[in-house]
Amino acid sequence: MSFSIDEYKEITNKEDIYKIVHGFMFMKSNKSLNDTLDRFSQKKGQSSDYIIINFKNDLSQYDDPKNKVAENQVLLSADEPAVDEACEAILSFSDFFDYIEKSVSTMLSTYPEKYNKAEIKRSLDIFKESLGIHIE
Repeated sequence: MSFSIDEYKEITNKEDIYKIVHGFMFMKSNKSLNDTLDRFSQKKGQSSDYIIINFKNDLSQYDDPKNKVAENQVLLSADEPAVDEACEAILSFSDFFDYIEKSVSTMLSTYPEKYNKAEIKRSLDIFKESLGIHIE
């Protein structure tokens, strides 16, 4: 899916961003939460219905004509009907990981029987390390 970064309204509200990220992760979790985290660990963007998460290397010059997305950032884009108005957010790796971790934690506590908690934790650790974020 191709789009231009300048066609989207920029969002910065953390709750709005979380809702989009959580919606994305919830949709992806129906297939495999581990696969989604593994793809992110490889810095490969993904889409689900009307939400796209791209790393810098996923974007063409058309997608990011003003080179707004840095190597250590992701671009979160959402279109209707996932949101009321097409929007985007450029997130640091650290912020992106925090949103993903919060979403995964919510899913693990809501549906504990659906996931292998140890495998998900391992996938989160690998993902975090691949982004260059210190593991505590």
